[in-house]
Amino acid sequence: MYAALSAFAIIAPYLETTEMDSLFRGLLLAGAYCVFLILHSLTRLSESTHLNFARLGVVGGETVLAMLYLGLFAPLEPALRSVSILVTLLVALEHGPKLGLFSAICLGAFNLWQGGFHGGTLIVTCASFAAAAIPVILDQAEVLRRQLRGQDEFNQLDKAYHIARRETTKRHENEQELYQERRRFEGLVDIAQGLVQIREQEQLLQRIVDVATDQLNARGALVLLLQDGKLRARTETGLSAMMVQAIEQATEPSVLKELFRSGAPLHYGVGDELPELGIHRAILKRFSHLLGLDGERRPADRRVDQLLAVPLASAQDRQAFGLLFVLNHTMDHSFTEAEAKYLQVLSTNSAVALKNILFTAELERSHWELIQALAQAIEAKDSYTSNHVGRVRDISVEIARTIGLDRDAIKVIAISATLHDVGKISTPDSVLLKPGPLTDEEYEIMKQHAENGAQILRGILSLPEGVEPMVRHHHERWDGKGYPQGIQGAQIPLGAQIISIADCFDAMTYDRPYRKGFPVQEALKRMEMGCGTQFNPKLLCAFFAIQGYVPETEPSAISTYHDILGKLRLGTHLGEGVKTTQGIPGGATGSSGEGREPMAKPLLLERN
Repeated sequence: MYAALSAFAIIAPYLETTEMDSLFRGLLLAGAYCVFLILHSLTRLSESTHLNFARLGVVGGETVLAMLYLGLFAPLEPALRSVSILVTLLVALEHGPKLGLFSAICLGAFNLWQGGFHGGTLIVTCASFAAAAIPVILDQAEVLRRQLRGQDEFNQLDKAYHIARRETTKRHENEQELYQERRRFEGLVDIAQGLVQIREQEQLLQRIVDVATDQLNARGALVLLLQDGKLRARTETGLSAMMVQAIEQATEPSVLKELFRSGAPLHYGVGDELPELGIHRAILKRFSHLLGLDGERRPADRRVDQLLAVPLASAQDRQAFGLLFVLNHTMDHSFTEAEAKYLQVLSTNSAVALKNILFTAELERSHWELIQALAQAIEAKDSYTSNHVGRVRDISVEIARTIGLDRDAIKVIAISATLHDVGKISTPDSVLLKPGPLTDEEYEIMKQHAENGAQILRGILSLPEGVEPMVRHHHERWDGKGYPQGIQGAQIPLGAQIISIADCFDAMTYDRPYRKGFPVQEALKRMEMGCGTQFNPKLLCAFFAIQGYVPETEPSAISTYHDILGKLRLGTHLGEGVKTTQGIPGGATGSSGEGREPMAKPLLLERN
């Protein structure tokens, strides 16, 4: 392209001239350029500026053409020597600064040779050398530009990194908050489950403080309940005895009323100023010796850096009945508003659960009193059996605890033992109060009390499941010769087996109208004779272990006793591996009961 332009520039001044010599020179130079352009188009040059034969030929051709131009026209017009500057610049830009310098040397030498050493020639020569250095200057400028651009890109990248880091941190915080909310929700679900699962008040209170410390990241928690006009500490976690005592002394019922009336939690954190603590600043003054508001240095076991307290009350309550405190955030910052709201929800659910437990306990107490009254009404018919029901209940409960039954099973056995003789209310006094042994006919009438008792209790729907079968079968025998149905072994409810042992022991050791009670050791020895026949061997030997009686006459009882005694010493229970009958764990295995022998009277032919 630059060759064509140069040729046009050379030819143009002479197209309108009549001087054939100048025209001939222009045409000659144009022809030379055309030949060069044809040869240049046929020459393949690599993209790099490394020196090779083809590139050297092209540079040499361009330099020779420039010399031809200078030789033909520079003598006529000295200003045309400036074309050497243009050629040197184009060679340097196209082929590199080294070949540009080579071209500048050649053209400079030609100009000095042709034009002599005068000012114009020297200026053109020096300008040619400067033109050869322009690519180097441009390269350095490009390097600098890239450096500046790289710095700008680095700044942009650093800015983008900080933005991404900030967004990542924000997302992490959101995920942490979501995780905390999920954990808090699970804590509320745990408390809600306590409405139906937890039946002990102390167990529920412990669950409340554990959930509060865990979900609110607190170091300690405390529950105060209103009792006899005073707020008393009932359950705590993570707090010293001195701190619990100090909080208890500082918390008056008026504090509870004020918090409940305001509907806002009591809130304090390190750095909070007393005038900025809102409507509760008067309440917080009571805790000044714990919060350090009085300027005194607090001991480590009585230091409160953060405090959050809410009243225990359900939505239907007109007054609160307790306070829930959480103290000292594990992250050493104030409890957040979200944490305060969570604690309020937790306290409401806790209040509902606590009131539910108290109501259930009151209902059970009333129910138990009615059962006791019914049992006492039965015993009123026979002064000789006074408190027989209570003793049988206590012995049955002791046996049940010894063999490792759970609380619910023991409760059912206690109720069943209390009502085991309820059927005697339908037994005629002539039979019940007879001062001598019973005849066979009278004994058949007496045996009906077990079935009659079950029929009476069948209509009481509030009784736990399992009471009725225990009352019905408490006179069954291990060998199947008892009454009323003659079932045997594991078919007999475990509670009925236990009550049978307690009932027999009490009947034998207390006076009756027709005989004096046996000494304890004599009664135990006689009961040993029924091991494996009238009584479950394992339960009987467990009862022997309670009484401290060592079997002496019955080989199976002696062996079973030592085996059970060893298990009791090891802390194991006899209820392992036993079956279940009517919802209550059963005893050891027994036969199916088919082809049983005729029913037999109980040991010593006692009415009980």
